[in-house]
Amino acid sequence: MRKTSIYILICLLVLTIFSNHAVAKGIDIERYKQLLEMPAEKLFQRSYAYIPVNSDSAIMGFTVLVDRYKQGKLDKNMTRKVVAALNNLGALYQYQHLDFQKAYESLSMAKRIAEKNNYQDALPLTLASLASLFTSSDFFENGSSMNGSALPYCRQAFHSAARTKQWNALLACLINELEYARQTNRTAEVMPDVRTFRRLKIPKGTPLLTYVTLFCKGVEAENKGDYISALNAFRLMKGHIDITQAKELYVMTSLTCQADALSHMQKWEEASQALHRALDIASENNESDVMAQIYYELSICYSHIDKNLSERYRLMFYESRDSIMKQKKLNNIHDAHLHDELNSVRSTMNEIEHNRRALLNIVLILIGVIVIVGVVGAVFIRNYRRLRRAHRQLYLNSAASLEQEDNLRKQRDHYEKKANNTKMATADEQTHQTDADELADVAQKINKVLESELIFKDSFSLDQLAEAVGKKRPVVSQAIKEHLGDNFYSMLNSYRIKEACRRLRDSEHYGKFTVEGIGVSVGFKSRSNFITSFKKTVGIPPSEYRKLAEEA
Repeated sequence: MRKTSIYILICLLVLTIFSNHAVAKGIDIERYKQLLEMPAEKLFQRSYAYIPVNSDSAIMGFTVLVDRYKQGKLDKNMTRKVVAALNNLGALYQYQHLDFQKAYESLSMAKRIAEKNNYQDALPLTLASLASLFTSSDFFENGSSMNGSALPYCRQAFHSAARTKQWNALLACLINELEYARQTNRTAEVMPDVRTFRRLKIPKGTPLLTYVTLFCKGVEAENKGDYISALNAFRLMKGHIDITQAKELYVMTSLTCQADALSHMQKWEEASQALHRALDIASENNESDVMAQIYYELSICYSHIDKNLSERYRLMFYESRDSIMKQKKLNNIHDAHLHDELNSVRSTMNEIEHNRRALLNIVLILIGVIVIVGVVGAVFIRNYRRLRRAHRQLYLNSAASLEQEDNLRKQRDHYEKKANNTKMATADEQTHQTDADELADVAQKINKVLESELIFKDSFSLDQLAEAVGKKRPVVSQAIKEHLGDNFYSMLNSYRIKEACRRLRDSEHYGKFTVEGIGVSVGFKSRSNFITSFKKTVGIPPSEYRKLAEEA
């Protein structure tokens, strides 16, 4: 019991250290408490302000807001902010933490809430983010054999923006849609959206309007096989990037489109040059996923110029894709359709918040365990003592039986010398009596053989017994059955076990023998067979029998 108490104290110490470690591993508990106490509107604004400076705090704040929504603690006016919070969580998980599954969970929840509450103006951003997520997933999971799974989200995002006349969002959605359609060779499917774009009355001066118009013109020409017109349109795109943020990425799109048109014209050198310029931009902006796509396009381009370089870029593509798949935890984001797991930030924070209560519960449980262990130990000790008494009684019974058998053996010779001189009635009866006497005589001889050293050979058999008795095997079998009331092997085991009991009690001559050695010495071939037969006959294991003999 003292050892048990020491083990429990060690467990408590380990649990305390673990809980302290959880608090100390970088989570700002005070900031979390402040966020928990903030009004919803202030919480959203503070979390949004954290995005460029501390993504972890931003995730923490947005998660607290989403948790309040799940618990029904927000009024209707804040539900729209919850959609925005979920969109921000999706972007943070995708681009900052590189966790596609949690990004999908956040964005799919934002989509459900927006559709349920008819927030049409919130849907374009959510759908565009989902399209971006599935585009990356499709490329890194399927490489050159992209299945187009993101295209429905791209088209939904475009039409949602068109309905709500969110022109900046519409242009961004159409750029993503056209890029993805080109990569998956499905430009024909997006031509209706291009025609819809031309019919829309988008205000002049809207950023990227001319850029997107030229992009559409190039894709239309490319779709018709007019690669010269497509190349000209793609080149002009570069001069109409009328925004400052992420300008290089739009230049990169123009270059990759030019390279594609040049490849169709079989101008491989010029195509490779455009791709290298795009690769430089992607590298400078640390766009690892875009770099992987360019590696793949360079491998195709160089397959017509330099096979060695083609193979090099092909390997770089696979290495880059594999690295990103590991980094971004792309195990299988589509399985997330069936699972809306609880946000890990929320579970971590709740665990820390209730740490003392958890420790108290653990202490109470451990106290209960101590009590149970004490009760079980007491019951075990009581049962063990009862078992020991029962074993001792079995040992005493066995010892008495052996002693009685030894005494009977000494008297047996006396009974063997007496003859039965009863009168015989008829010839048939005389014959029957003679046969019975013969079997009885055989039985006596069998007993003598079984009390000899012959039976301690592990190869001793019924044939050897018949030979020792001097009778045929059938006669010996009949004598055993009619006079000894057993079969040969059971009787043999019984005699061997009795001798084993004698030897286990005889510490003077057999004290150095192991249990297995005793078993082998009386004819058993294996330890397991000996122990099984001993327990069946005596009722306790041979090791326990020897221990009781030593105590007697």
